[in-house]
Amino acid sequence: MNSINMLDNMDGITTIASISIIVSMIGISIPFEIVNNVDIFMLIITLGALGGFFVYNFPPAKMFMGDTGSQFLGMFLAYFSIKYLWNSNIQTDDYSIFSNLTLVVTVFAVPMIDTAVVTINRILRGQSPMVGGKDHTTHHLVYKGFTEKQVALTFMTLGMMSVIISFVLKKYIPSQSLFIIVIWLFLLFIFILFLSLSRKHENLIKQTKKNDN
Repeated sequence: MNSINMLDNMDGITTIASISIIVSMIGISIPFEIVNNVDIFMLIITLGALGGFFVYNFPPAKMFMGDTGSQFLGMFLAYFSIKYLWNSNIQTDDYSIFSNLTLVVTVFAVPMIDTAVVTINRILRGQSPMVGGKDHTTHHLVYKGFTEKQVALTFMTLGMMSVIISFVLKKYIPSQSLFIIVIWLFLLFIFILFLSLSRKHENLIKQTKKNDN
């Protein structure tokens, strides 16, 4: 819930992440015969609402989500992720805890990586992770020269990659444990990439302040 809320720091980003998460959950859940379940109805309705909202939320945005929207989405996505990702195939013992954890982290890769990067930087800065600021992965891409539209498209690409990987992951678990390791290495690479980008900017700010003094 907090990760989705924290991700709502630039036009379209939380909407993009939420759409990719819901698409992943629908694609993963349909084989489990929830087509006649009220859950699939709720997921599709929310996906449709986000799709319509995204038209006006894409930068430059004409409509904004706000904390109420992002916190509701965070709670909504958390509930369904527990039910259809974390508890996936748990009754048949087809999955291990590590497999289910991989599925959750893959689907929620965008908000989790952003939250992890922000938390690490704020702790290293001696600041509470709960204090807001323009130090998210989105902001660091802008500092690097990206426009807000390019940032949105970058996160859209990451969201699409999460969807594709989660579908493939669902197909090959638990028979291909090597594939799970490759996924973790890929997610670690994305995390290190964003973290190193943010650390360079943090160090630049620190050096500028030192020179000013």
